[in-house]
Amino acid sequence: MIEFSFTEEQQMLREMVRDFTNNEIKPLAKKIDEEERIPEELIKKIADLGLLGASFPVEYGGGGFGEIGYCIIQEEISRGCSSTATFIGAHQSIGT
Repeated sequence: MIEFSFTEEQQMLREMVRDFTNNEIKPLAKKIDEEERIPEELIKKIADLGLLGASFPVEYGGGGFGEIGYCIIQEEISRGCSSTATFIGAHQSIGT
């Protein structure tokens, strides 16, 4: 059996993204789905946290969270709004 546990940094990332999702994304989830758009203000907040291109190194404009960090981000944001998680996934995946 393989044993796996998150690093302290990964656990902190999970908590930060969970809090951000609960406070900033979840309250807008219904509106995002109804209007089929993510508010510009929310996109800016997501970008400011380094969640677009999350696994890319900081020196290339990414968040520097690595692949596991990206998975943590997607899991937590998906809990609040799958549309927003898909948006982030597109920015992570297209062109790589």
